[in-house]
Amino acid sequence: MNQKNDLVKKALALGVSSYQSANFPQAKSLFQKVLQLDDNNFYALHFLGIILLQEHNYKIAHLLLVKAQSLKPKDAEVAHHLGLAFKGLGDANKASYCFAKAVKLQPSLAVAHLGYADVVSSMGRYEEAIKAYLAALKHDSTLIKAHNNLGTVYRKKADLASAIAFYKSALVLDPSRLDIHSNLLMCMASSDGVSPSEYLKEALCYGTQAQKTADSYTDWPLLDKSSGKTLNVGFVSGDLRNHPVAAFIESFIGCFDDGKISLTAFSTTSQVDKVSERLKGYFKDWHCIEALTDKDAATLIYQSKVDILIDLSGHTAGNRLSLFAWKPAPIQVSWIGYFASTGVSEIDYILTSNALSPPEYESHYIEQQWHIDSAGCLKVPSVDVVVESLPALKNGYVTFGSFHSLAKLSDAVIETWCEILHRVPNSKLFFKCKELVDSAFRERLIAKCEGFGIDGNRLLLEEASPLPEYFEAYNSIDIGLDPFPYNSGTVSYHSLWMGVPYIALKGDRILSRIGFANLSQVGLGALVANDREGYVERAVQFASNIEELASIRAGLREKAVRSGLFDGLKIANELEHVFRDMWQCHLQKDNK
Repeated sequence: MNQKNDLVKKALALGVSSYQSANFPQAKSLFQKVLQLDDNNFYALHFLGIILLQEHNYKIAHLLLVKAQSLKPKDAEVAHHLGLAFKGLGDANKASYCFAKAVKLQPSLAVAHLGYADVVSSMGRYEEAIKAYLAALKHDSTLIKAHNNLGTVYRKKADLASAIAFYKSALVLDPSRLDIHSNLLMCMASSDGVSPSEYLKEALCYGTQAQKTADSYTDWPLLDKSSGKTLNVGFVSGDLRNHPVAAFIESFIGCFDDGKISLTAFSTTSQVDKVSERLKGYFKDWHCIEALTDKDAATLIYQSKVDILIDLSGHTAGNRLSLFAWKPAPIQVSWIGYFASTGVSEIDYILTSNALSPPEYESHYIEQQWHIDSAGCLKVPSVDVVVESLPALKNGYVTFGSFHSLAKLSDAVIETWCEILHRVPNSKLFFKCKELVDSAFRERLIAKCEGFGIDGNRLLLEEASPLPEYFEAYNSIDIGLDPFPYNSGTVSYHSLWMGVPYIALKGDRILSRIGFANLSQVGLGALVANDREGYVERAVQFASNIEELASIRAGLREKAVRSGLFDGLKIANELEHVFRDMWQCHLQKDNK
C-alpha cells in the first residue's frame, strides 16, 4: 500500500510540475497514471479536467470535474472549471450556476466573475454581464478578456463611447492583440464621435503592429507577367458561408469570363454549410487557412500564383488582415466586407463608388480609392414572396419599420424615430431582429421609446424568422427607417426588393452613405437627408402622401432588380476591366 501511495505522490508531483512548465502532454499522461492507481485522487481529477478543457474535450472534462467536486464541494476553482465545461457543452444555465457558486465560495476569484459575465452576456443579460465584468476587474485589473468583452457588450448596447474606452484599456495591457485592435477599429468606424482622421490614425497603428511580425514579399517571380493572361484573383474571407458577404459575391462570381478571370478562395474558417458548398463550384481552388500561421498562409497564397488578392472582411470577425502585411500577392484590395481603411499599407486599393466615397475622401484611407459604378451587388433572393399593396391603405395608419440589429440603434436614432412617431399621428413602428427573442431586449427597447414619450402599444416587436417569413414581414411596412451613422447593408437591399422605400441620413464616410448610394440607384434620392431634422421632415412628408407611397411600392422591385444593386452580370463585366487595369498598372510599375 505504501509503495502505491509513493507512486501516486511521485506521479502527482511530476504531473503538477509538468503542468506548471506548460508541458501539458506529459502532465496529462502523469495524471492519467495517478488515476489508474487512485481513481478518487482529487488533484489528478481536477488537473486532468483542466487540461481536457484546454483540448476542448468538454464531455470528459465535465465527468472528471463532477467527480472532483463531489470530493471537495466547497472548492471554488473546481466550481469555476466545471462552469467552463458546461459552457463548452452549450449549457448556459448550468454554467452560470457553477460560476455563481464559485463566486459565492470565493468572492475574490476574478476568473469566476469573468466566466459568469461571459455566459449571461451570451444570454443577452447585458446589465448583469457588465456588473460581473467590473467585479472581475476589481479583483484583477489585468484581465484582458474582461476589458475586451466589456467593450463588446457596450457595442451590442450601441454605447460606442464606452465600448471604445474598454477596447483601448485592453490594448494598453497587450498592444500586440490585433483581434482586439480590430474590435476597437470597428467601433471607431461606426461612431459619429470619431472623425475619419482620428480613425485613420488608429488604423495605421494597427498596420504598424501587423508589420512587426511580417516579412513582406517584394517580388513574385512565379507569376506569368504577360498582360493578356487569365488573372488569378484570390478572395480571403471568413464569410464564405450563410452570411451577407456570401450573398453579395454570389451575385457575380458565376458571371466572369473564365478566359479572363480565375478564382481562388482562402477561407479563414473551417465552418462550412450549404452556401459554402455552393460557392466552391465557382472557385478553381478552395483552401482553408484557419489553422495556418500568417507566414504559412502567405506562403500558400504566394505559391498559388495569385495576381490580385481581395480581402472581404476588413476588421470584422474572423479577419486575417495581418496576413496582407506579408504582401503575398502583388496587388491587394479591400472590398465589400468593411467600410473604412484597413490601415494596412500593403493593401493597394479600396474598391468603392463615387456615391459611397467621393474623390475628396482620399485622405480617409491608406489605400488608394478605385471607383466602380456600383460598389455592391446582392444576389436576388431565392424566395417566392410577392410585394403586396401598401399596408396603410387597409390599416388607415402608417407603419414605419426597422429590421436592423439593435446594436446599430443608438439613443440618438431611437429619439429621432420617436420624434417621427410624434409627428405622424397613429403611426406605428415595427422592429424585427434576432435580439428581440430575449425579453430583456424587448423591455429595454420599449422603455427607451417610452422615455421619449411613445406609448408601448405603438411598437410592434418581432424576433428573427426564416427567410420566407422575414421577407413576408416587409409587407407590413410602409416606410423603412435607416439607422445612422451606421447605415444598413443587406437589409437596405432587401427592403428595396420588397418595395419598401426608406428614409436615410447621409454622413461623411462610407458606412453613413450606403443609404444615399442605394436609394440614388433607384431614383429615390429625395428620401435622403443631410441632418436629423431633415430626416424627420422627409419621413413626415412621405407619410402624409399615401398615394405616392403606393405608387413607389408598386414599381420599386422592378427598379431595384434593373439597377446595379442586383445586376451581377453588370458588376462582373466591370470588375473584369478593373482587374485588368490594376494588372496593367502593376506591370507598368514593374517595368520602371
